[in-house]
Amino acid sequence: MITLIVPTRNRAHTLSLIGESFYRLQLVDEIIFVDDEGSDNSAEVIGAIAARHPQIATKILRNERRLGASGSRIKGYKAAKNDYIMYSDDDVYVQPNYAAVCLKKLRLTGAGIVSGRIVRMRVDQTPEQAIAAFGNGTSDKPPFRKLVCETRGEAKTDGDVRLPLTGPVILTTKALLEELSYDPFYSRGNGFREETDFQMHAFVTGRDILMTNETYCAELSRIESKVGGQRTPRLKTLYWSIYYNAYFFGKYWDRYAARVGVTMSRRTATALFALYQLYALFIRPFGYKYQRWAARQRERRAASRPAYQ
Repeated sequence: MITLIVPTRNRAHTLSLIGESFYRLQLVDEIIFVDDEGSDNSAEVIGAIAARHPQIATKILRNERRLGASGSRIKGYKAAKNDYIMYSDDDVYVQPNYAAVCLKKLRLTGAGIVSGRIVRMRVDQTPEQAIAAFGNGTSDKPPFRKLVCETRGEAKTDGDVRLPLTGPVILTTKALLEELSYDPFYSRGNGFREETDFQMHAFVTGRDILMTNETYCAELSRIESKVGGQRTPRLKTLYWSIYYNAYFFGKYWDRYAARVGVTMSRRTATALFALYQLYALFIRPFGYKYQRWAARQRERRAASRPAYQ
């Protein structure tokens, strides 16, 4: 059987929307929520959902001081009773077969970590509508950006794909967690790289990381998930992302680059990542806004043209 671990902080609202999906997961008989010094009524929301599913053991662990998501992940797996551990974010709907499919892949392939696909929902969509619209992806670009060490979640892929990193909703073993663990360094700010640190540690020590198209999870829209977690304003996000990535590259870049065949130096890669983050946070969003504005203008012009018989 499988233990699901959900780090959370002030996400009572999102848990009320997606929490039931955790209790529908096949093969999961234990769920551990780790409340990272939150101040809302998350415990009450979790308790109400758990009461409807008494066949699944539920634990709510609380950090009396902020440990960040990485520290909460560590606390969770240390309290787990099962040999297989699944992690999920606290704003993600998970398909009922997610854990079972990932476990099957883990056993068949010998991979160290397995995930399904993750989809971003629009506020007007149900999870299943978002998953159906997404299919096997929406972008023809490669599923991984090697030079900035980032997964492209929207990439089209077929079957199972081996990647250096995957999404946040993963299945692994308690033995691997005990060997490699998460790094509690990522405890402040936005905690950038906290979830990928364990994945990269596994990758550079020779483990395979598998992403399969056979199961999905769907992340709530930003409108439904405005607060909680480790959100920070945009300028602070830029600072912490660069800060934590420099630490992350310092730990892993040389071994990572050797395994994926990148010849760029760590310092150059660190500088490139900083420029990429600046673009992603401050330039690309305005490009998307312009594209949406231009599309609306085209629709209005088309609607105003006279219809010819």
